[in-house]
Amino acid sequence: MVNEERVRKKIPELLSDGSLSIKSNLYKYQSQRKKLRKLERKHNFFFNRQVMKVVKALEEFENAMENVDFEF
Repeated sequence: MVNEERVRKKIPELLSDGSLSIKSNLYKYQSQRKKLRKLERKHNFFFNRQVMKVVKALEEFENAMENVDFEF
């Protein structure tokens, strides 16, 4: 089961380029996080719909992983 709240928190980190210990990447992460919070406040319906698309895709991926038989 995919945790929707965890996905919401991870989106800015996924949109950043590389390690957050590099200042330019950290600044981009903070900027993305701020923009997403603003989008969530002003256009909540749109934001929730997009997050649900991501959650649905992750759940489909999880189901596909469960259905694949690996042979070692």
